[in-house]
Amino acid sequence: AKIPQAKHLESRLNQMAIDVAASLSEPKTPMNVRTYNELVDKNKYIPRDNDGLFNVMTSRLDDFEHHLLNDEFSIIDTFREVKGELEARRFISAYLEANNHEAYSVSQEAVVIAEKRTDIRLQATSFRCYASIELKIDDKSNKWSGSELKKALIDQLIGQYLNHERCYVGCLLIMMRETRKWRHPETGDMMTLAQTVEWLQSEADEIMKDRTELRVVVKGIDYSSTANELRS
Repeated sequence: AKIPQAKHLESRLNQMAIDVAASLSEPKTPMNVRTYNELVDKNKYIPRDNDGLFNVMTSRLDDFEHHLLNDEFSIIDTFREVKGELEARRFISAYLEANNHEAYSVSQEAVVIAEKRTDIRLQATSFRCYASIELKIDDKSNKWSGSELKKALIDQLIGQYLNHERCYVGCLLIMMRETRKWRHPETGDMMTLAQTVEWLQSEADEIMKDRTELRVVVKGIDYSSTANELRS
């Protein structure tokens, strides 16, 4: 009699998982059980090395981008009113802290080597290392040239913040508030945000060939418009 009861219980649990997955997903595209389980596993994941910390950092930044551009409860209208990096950093830090799932803690402008300060630090909870996020808000009043972004990546993020024995994981996060293009400092070609990110990532990849301990990503978020808005 116990075997049918166990099967019935398993069936009930599977159905509960399906119901929860459907409630968390878009109405017309419900999650299947496998996708739901992957989501749960991701949110429960605690990094124990730099590879894990890198994966958590990139995953949370991807989640932030999705929230900003697609979520029904997005704060994008408020975020667009933010003009300074200090306020923007607070918004992003608050999101990362609220969604840390006990994988890390968040601090802002932490002092690192040679009294330099990183914008956002994710301190792993399970080991002593941390990740550094360098933020650049780009709009009409704060236009970062291609050369300046490259300098921020190589000299600032990699050259300063990722030269600490406890910090080999980093991200250059470019937030584009108003649509624009960048000029490639060597070729003179005009680049979109995606092309600029691709170019900068290639620069980081070259450095990582020699410094194999590093885990560096360049991420760009275009919040000048969303999927529900008409693009100019």
